[in-house]
Amino acid sequence: KIPIIIITGQANRHRVQACLQAGADDFLAKPLHIEELRACVGAMFQTSQIPDPVDRLRQYILTVRDLRGRSSETTRL
Repeated sequence: KIPIIIITGQANRHRVQACLQAGADDFLAKPLHIEELRACVGAMFQTSQIPDPVDRLRQYILTVRDLRGRSSETTRL
């Protein structure tokens, strides 16, 4: 399975829902912040081996939060 992250300028609720229903793993809106993309990609790699989809999603969300926090700490230094 190849993780798919949709990046688009059309970030309304219906668009997000349609992309996720079509099989995307995550969704980022433009203007894109590189830290956000890094967090999503990093979390995808770290959670890709979790077999249960619910557990994988839960861990993905926690990992993205953690990576975002690390990124904002680094930016402040």
